[in-house]
Amino acid sequence: MICGQAFVNYRIPPLNRLISKAIKKQPLIKIVRAEIKSAKAFVSINKAGRLPSIHGGAAYGEDTVNSFDAPNLGWQFFVMLNIPIYNFGLHKGSIDAASERLMALKSAKSAVKLSVKKRLAIDYGRAAASKKKIYGAKILVKKSGEVFKMTKEGYLAGAFNALELQEVQNNWIKSRIELAKAVNEFYLAISQLDIDMGIIPSGDGKL
Repeated sequence: MICGQAFVNYRIPPLNRLISKAIKKQPLIKIVRAEIKSAKAFVSINKAGRLPSIHGGAAYGEDTVNSFDAPNLGWQFFVMLNIPIYNFGLHKGSIDAASERLMALKSAKSAVKLSVKKRLAIDYGRAAASKKKIYGAKILVKKSGEVFKMTKEGYLAGAFNALELQEVQNNWIKSRIELAKAVNEFYLAISQLDIDMGIIPSGDGKL
């Protein structure tokens, strides 16, 4: 991730863009797509096996029709119609099974997409909230720092005692700690978005 001020000012990409990239890069989505393609091909092949087929041909030879004359030589033409009657039940069962598998794969694909969208939406909200927290923490650090500076000047001038100065300094230190926590939370939130998209966090802060 980007460190320092550049990281704090990092702009999170739109949620729709992250969802689109996540769906494209998800290994499960790729596997299911390949399985769907295979299932579609299987269904098509089995459906083709159920269709009647017509074959034609020609041969040159002796006429097989009885005749009182001498056998005639000539072209013989034929047409054959093949209807897969006996294998119809087998083909139908295979097609039904393949179709059910195809529907199941499509449902699985939709479920994975929905899961990706839901997870990204939740983690995106956390990232946005943690970034807003950084802005609030920065303002608190600035104000507490100004108070500490004025109190220190007053202490040197004799207007405040050491206990008052220490209390103000502690508040300033606490605000800086809270800012560090907010930055760390934002870092973790962005890293989680990387993971949601099937990407190993690279450490450069780019989604």
